[in-house]
Amino acid sequence: MGATDEGVENTQLLTGIFVDWFGFDSLSTRLPLNISALYLYSTTFVLLDFGLINTYFHVFTERSHGFIQNPFSLAIPAAVLLAAIGIRYMTVNYRRALDQMSLWERSDHAAQTNYTGFTISLRTRTALYVAILGMYFIYIFGIIGISSYVETFGVVSTVAFAGVIYPLGYVPIAVDFLIQFISVQFVLPRQITKTRPTPAFLDPRDLGGFYPIGEVLKRTYYIYTAGLLLALCYIYGPTITGLGTAAVSRVGAPEAGFFTILWTFGLVAVGSSMFRVHRLMVNEKKSHLSQLEQQLYDVVDNPYDISSVELHDNPEVEQIQRRIEQVWTMREYPTSMNTSIQLLVSILIPEIINLLLQSLS
Repeated sequence: MGATDEGVENTQLLTGIFVDWFGFDSLSTRLPLNISALYLYSTTFVLLDFGLINTYFHVFTERSHGFIQNPFSLAIPAAVLLAAIGIRYMTVNYRRALDQMSLWERSDHAAQTNYTGFTISLRTRTALYVAILGMYFIYIFGIIGISSYVETFGVVSTVAFAGVIYPLGYVPIAVDFLIQFISVQFVLPRQITKTRPTPAFLDPRDLGGFYPIGEVLKRTYYIYTAGLLLALCYIYGPTITGLGTAAVSRVGAPEAGFFTILWTFGLVAVGSSMFRVHRLMVNEKKSHLSQLEQQLYDVVDNPYDISSVELHDNPEVEQIQRRIEQVWTMREYPTSMNTSIQLLVSILIPEIINLLLQSLS
């Protein structure tokens, strides 16, 4: 996902660096189909894991293919591909949303005309990536022990997993997804609030021109919810169905508690983003109503005596009144009522399923 990916530059994406290093950018331009380089990158590591290495296990060792051991292990490649889709969606569409809402044209407080400040920097992503890799290698070398790891998986698989698939594939994708999600749900609303764009009161949706941002916040959370549902499949699937000889025999409070932490994080994220935009819309609406109120008072002789005010056949008064009505009709959330209900349902479903499955396991 580089220069060929709808003109979106990825200088702040960790996966953008890896995609460029490994030549997936060039490969995507040579293919007859228009496929994102990021999709090629993520699919390659999934195929290397579940296609090549697990097939090697099954054919040349006593270990079975991961899918045969645990059918629900397919949640792992599904999560990797979902994360790649999420990274691309968030990267492309948060910028597109800013353009569609004409942010810089609507604001006198915008200090920049680029997207740099609306996402977390590459330096932070790299620091998180190095930290996760450090913990990963400490786990392998310090806790499990490299000899035990090699004895269990073999030399070929150890090199593939510990040296290629996780450090160069899965971990960068996971880091970028997490950072992009945080950027969209926390950094983006904060930066929009700082620029204070004037609401588009003529918006036919009556959303003040904030609909594009509301859509990005909503759909980003939907992708996060899909990831939570995949996690539920991986955690509870073997226990509930009895499939998977390599699965955890029992799912207890730690697993359920960890899932609740992930769910709570998503809830706080989408709740925070929606509240920030809502508060901005409320404040701007109040500000414009106050301005129009003052204009109305300025054009009449005695604004506090309703019986003496000429309301009809007064073009200036009627014009201001129409503007007030138009401002009043603007909703104070960046989503419609139906969308808000759908979002609320998507927020509740994962944790309800978690509690239900925990009671059955």
